[in-house]
Amino acid sequence: MKESKIRDIFGTEGCVVIPSFFSEAELSAIYPIISKAHQRWLEINHKEYLKHKMINSNNLTLSDHFDCVDSQDRIDLFKFITSDKIQNLIETLIGKDAFFLGSQVFFNPKDHSKDGYWHRDTQYTGLSVEDQKKAIINEPVLHFHIPFIDDELFELVPGSHKRWDSEDEFEVRMKSNNSPLLNSKSFDCKRGEVRVFSAHAIHRGKKYGVSPKRFVFDPLFALRTEKSSSFINPKAMPSTEILKQLPNRRLFY
Repeated sequence: MKESKIRDIFGTEGCVVIPSFFSEAELSAIYPIISKAHQRWLEINHKEYLKHKMINSNNLTLSDHFDCVDSQDRIDLFKFITSDKIQNLIETLIGKDAFFLGSQVFFNPKDHSKDGYWHRDTQYTGLSVEDQKKAIINEPVLHFHIPFIDDELFELVPGSHKRWDSEDEFEVRMKSNNSPLLNSKSFDCKRGEVRVFSAHAIHRGKKYGVSPKRFVFDPLFALRTEKSSSFINPKAMPSTEILKQLPNRRLFY
C-alpha cells in the first residue's frame, strides 16, 4: 500500500490496516520473545490479573521481564520495535519527532469472558476534559496492533480522532458501556498485517474470551511533547548498551 493512501485512510478514519507488513519469518522469530516477557508479566502480576480479569499486559520491555537488563531477547525486542519499516510508518503518520511510549499484549482473560468497552486513551491520563480536547488535536499517539493470531475483535468510530464526542458517545464512553455506537466500524487484522490506530479515537475491543486464543502485541508511539514525555516509564526504555545496537535510536530519549 502506497504511503499516500496509508496517510489518507488514517487521516480520514483514524485507523488503517496494512496487508503483508510482516513476514512469517519476522513473526516466528519475535513471538517466543514477546510470549516469554508476557508470561513473566503474568507471574509478577498474578493476583491483580485474576482479580480484575485483566485483558492486557503492559510495559513488556521492562528489564523485570527478561533474564537481565541487556539480555539478547531484550535487545532483539527493541530491534523489532525500532525496525526501519515501523519507523517509516510512524514518520508517514505523525512525523519524525516521535518516541516509543510503551508496549502491551492483548489476550483473553483466564477462564472468563469480558465485554470490551468504548474509550479514548486520553480518559485515563488524568487530564481535564478541556485538556483532552487539546491533546486530541495536538498530541497524536499511535497504537501498532500486531496480531500473532487473526484478530477480529476491534471496533473504532472513524473520524473520532479529530473531534470530540457527540452527546451519545460521551454518555456511553464515560459509563464504560459496551452498547453499540452509531457509525462504528470493525477493523479486522490478520497475521502478517498491522493495524495502526489513533489512541485518541473512540475504540474498543469486542467481547474477550469468546475465542480460544488472542495474542496481539501493541507498541505505542507518541509525538514528542512535554506532556506526553511525562507518561514514559524509564525502566521500560533501553539501556545505554542496547541503544548502541538499535537502528532508530531517536525513538527514545
